[in-house]
Parts: sequence; structure tokens; C-alpha cells
Amino acid sequence: MPPLVRDRLGSGRWWLRTRRHPAASEVSALGSFDSFYDDSDTFEHTYERIAAALIAEATEHGAVGYAVPGSALVLERTVELLGEAARRGEIDLEVLPAMSFLDLAWAALGVDPVTAGVRLVDGHRFATDAAGERGPLLVAHTHARAVLSDIKLAVLDQPTSDPDGEVHVLHHLGLDDQRVSVTTWADLDRGDEPDHLTTLWVPHLNVPVAASIQGLAEAVAGEQPHRPEVAEASALGAELRASADAVSHSLAAFDLDSGDGADRLCDALGRELGGVARAARLAERAGWFSLAEIADVAAADVTAGKPAPQSASRPTRPVPRSFWPGRNPWPAVVSPSPAPSPWRQHVGRRPGRRRRRC
Repeated sequence: MPPLVRDRLGSGRWWLRTRRHPAASEVSALGSFDSFYDDSDTFEHTYERIAAALIAEATEHGAVGYAVPGSALVLERTVELLGEAARRGEIDLEVLPAMSFLDLAWAALGVDPVTAGVRLVDGHRFATDAAGERGPLLVAHTHARAVLSDIKLAVLDQPTSDPDGEVHVLHHLGLDDQRVSVTTWADLDRGDEPDHLTTLWVPHLNVPVAASIQGLAEAVAGEQPHRPEVAEASALGAELRASADAVSHSLAAFDLDSGDGADRLCDALGRELGGVARAARLAERAGWFSLAEIADVAAADVTAGKPAPQSASRPTRPVPRSFWPGRNPWPAVVSPSPAPSPWRQHVGRRPGRRRRRC
């Protein structure tokens, strides 16, 4: 534990993100936020509640410390939310340095992450964060069998994926029972019970996650425009209207029980998706939005029917208070996606135009 952190832990009001960690006993804390994990619907809701509670505590008492496992700047969503509040001028934030689980992982694996070009991925968002990646990947937040199953399916759902591909399970790094075991994608969720000290090492993927979508994006990006932008947009509009009609007719003829019409519907949806990808590429060249941003809107619509309620728990009044998350016992940082604004279509370039999100 760094001396600065140890000195800070000796005084003040401290809260733990969780007591479910071997180093939690080193902190004399008022309490933890374990109950938030138990009664929140999603992890994002948990982290938003923790951030709001800490800001309220700082507002009432003038200063509060927040101790997390490992480094506060490695996959610590609550710390990122607090950082956003600090940038809005609602709090003063000081982050103290500490060793993360990453150092233990590199030592156990014998890997130089810079030379190897390792990508760190959040297991809760593996299907999106690892999209297009072939490895090596270090996957954190793999604390439950259900998370391992989701990661496994994200890999094995790809065409020509290898169920016998190698994946390493890092368990209890830095403790007496530390071990690194090798398994396959097929057996990933069938081994020992994972916990909050479990991490995955993926040296290589023979097929990237979301390979088909990545391939579509790369194919569209490689197309050279053959017409002026206005003409291109007009042609795409006609193409999308025709493909939408084809999707409508194919859906009407599709029999879910027998599968009759499935090939026709798949082809129609594929043509529609291709048109969407080309329209997104046109908008991206003009500086407005990209295919990834369209996917963000679609994901928000599918999962909630509306943008994620990230702002619901944020205070509306400034809270200029001293706030110093402490460290050592613990990991890290993830970026939130801004809430999408209504979709707008723009064609043609204008000097000095700023990029907009859809």
C-alpha cells in the first residue's frame, strides 16, 4: 500500500465499494455499498447509486473517502461517474494512486502488455467492447458463471469459431491459492465457480467477436463514392425504401413454426442492413454520425425503449466539496455513452460544420 494512501486511510470518513475483498479489512470504514449490488436491477444502476450516495455524503460532511479494490483508474465505473461530476463542478475530486490487479496478471502470465498489445475488456460488455478484436485480451469482471456463459456465446456465435480455442482462467491473483488454468471456449462456464477475483486471458481469437458486423463496416468503409453526395443520398433513399418494402413483404410471408420464407426474410434484412451501413458511411464522411452511433441508438431502443436513465440520480445543484477516493485495496475506468439525440439527416459538406451525434 503506498504511504500516501495509508496515511489518508488513518483518518476521515471512509466508505468501501465492497467488503468482499481480502484487502477490505485494512480499511477502517463506516460501511460498504454491497447492499446496492443486491437490490439494483443492473450494474450501471448500482454504480450510479453509489456515486450519488457519495456526493450526498460529501455534501453533508464536507469530505469523504471512497476505497476500491486495486487502482481507482482501472475498470472503476463509480470513479468515472465521480470524475464526470467533478468536471461539471459539482465536487472536488482527488484520486490516489495504487497498484491494480493488472500488475499481478502480467506477472502470472509472464506478459509485457505493451509489447504484446494487450486490450483490456470489461466482461460485462465483452460482446461490444471486444468487437473486431483478435487478441490478446485480458477480460476483467468475470465474477459469475452467467458472465462466463455470455462471453463464451459471444465467441462461439461467430461463423467458423473454434470451440476448442484456448482461454486461460486467472484465479485469486496474489493470494496463496493463486492459480492459472487453461480451458477451452466450450468448457469455459463448466469449470470451477468464478468469483470477484477471477479474470480471463485470451491469447488469440481465430475469429473476432462480431466478425460479420465488423466485416460489413470494413466493406462499406472501403467503398469509393461514385456520385456526388446529394445524388448518393437520393439513390440510398430509394434503395432503403425498396428494401423496407421487401422486409415488410417477407415478414408477412414468414412462418415462424415451419421456417418457410426464412431465407427470403434474411436476404431482405441483409439488403436493408447494407443500405443502413452505406447511409451511415455517407453521413460519417460528411461529419455527422457513424454506424457505431446508429448501433448505440438501436441498442438503447432494444434494451430499454429509451436512452439509459443515466441522469436520473445526478444532483442538479452544485456541490463544491472536498472529495478524495482512497485506494489500494483495489480496480478501474469505463466511459459512458452520451444519451443519443433525435436522428437528423444532413447531406452536403459545409465549411466549419461540427460533428453531431445521432
